[in-house]
Amino acid sequence: MAKKKKIEEKTEKISLKNNSIVKLFSDNKIVLGFILIVAAVIIIALLATYYSNNFKYNGVDFKKINYGNIRLYTATIPVEDYYGNILEYRTTDFRNDPRKLADKVSFSENLTIKFLDKYMTYLTFQDDTLNCENNGLAAANLAIFLRDAIKIEYKPALANQTQANIKNISYVTCETNPLNTVIYLHQGNETKITKQMVSCYDVQFKDCEILEAAEAFELKILEQYMNSLS
Repeated sequence: MAKKKKIEEKTEKISLKNNSIVKLFSDNKIVLGFILIVAAVIIIALLATYYSNNFKYNGVDFKKINYGNIRLYTATIPVEDYYGNILEYRTTDFRNDPRKLADKVSFSENLTIKFLDKYMTYLTFQDDTLNCENNGLAAANLAIFLRDAIKIEYKPALANQTQANIKNISYVTCETNPLNTVIYLHQGNETKITKQMVSCYDVQFKDCEILEAAEAFELKILEQYMNSLS
């Protein structure tokens, strides 16, 4: 009887030990499963954030960056040599989401923007009395885009001859400078971009949408440039 009792006690201990191992294994599976779920959620969130902040629009790569309350959409522009090798990358910033600009700005059909490289480009405004919040920002950004992003030499100008004379700045319109590339920004009844004469581009905006109009013009240039790459 004593021997039988010892065998039963030993069997019971083994059974308890096996149950503990099974329980531990089961608990580890639950913990491992929980860790995998958390890791999957984190990876999905990171991927979602990446793809929401990095996107391609009409051939141009953009990255959305927040600087406090300021949101920028930075375009990356590859520069190639004659053989198609990338020499460098340039960047330029947009305040507006490029994917939404088409809803605000219209273009004349089959608009193609070309710069007459042998002659000066003029960035000319209707006058200097425009009272819009983004007037200075739009002018500065467009000037930086011409100078740094696409390396176009330009001069500022006014389309109002009286003000141009007072401020000692060039008086330029599509009619006065037919041999130059002229970018003419002015108020109008709608926000649209059209081509006038050989190389004069009429950038018209309503309700102070000057920044949207200027950035749509820049975006059109970038789209054409990306399409021209090998």
